[in-house]
Amino acid sequence: MDLLEKHEELNSPDRDMRSGVLVDSLRRISRITSRIRHANSLVALLTLGNLAAAIFVIVNPRITQTNYFVAEAVMASVTCLATALLMLGVQERWRKVGEVLFEEISDELQWFAVSDKAISSTKPMGMPRLDHRIILRQFAKTTDLPLVPGKHGGAIYALVNLLVGIFSYSTVYIF
Repeated sequence: MDLLEKHEELNSPDRDMRSGVLVDSLRRISRITSRIRHANSLVALLTLGNLAAAIFVIVNPRITQTNYFVAEAVMASVTCLATALLMLGVQERWRKVGEVLFEEISDELQWFAVSDKAISSTKPMGMPRLDHRIILRQFAKTTDLPLVPGKHGGAIYALVNLLVGIFSYSTVYIF
């Protein structure tokens, strides 16, 4: 295949269709990034709410089963616990979908860069557009939970919420 055939192949309608799919995928990963960002914030706020309810249970001088406010604080703690665990699951599902998109978009952008290089050996390898790179980088940065970045951030949030919820419940109803 000579350079003219490669040039025609690269400018074919199939390439335009692939470019359209790339733009749609970038929009999709951008929406997923926004959803993950909201889920991360909600998990952090629910964890703080769970901690606040537990502190209320500890600080209240009359911890009895009949104390209405303590019972409400325990229910708030349990509700925060359940909602935080649910949101951690949702965040993890969105993160996995986003990672698949991230890898496929990265491969596609690399393919476009390599195929542009095939047209002319004197032309430097094409770089993906800045806005495409920014969208991918935002996704990569958003996947970490606040205050506990890394692979085990979700597990740490789940553990903290479980321990605080169990502590709140057991303080009032068991001891």
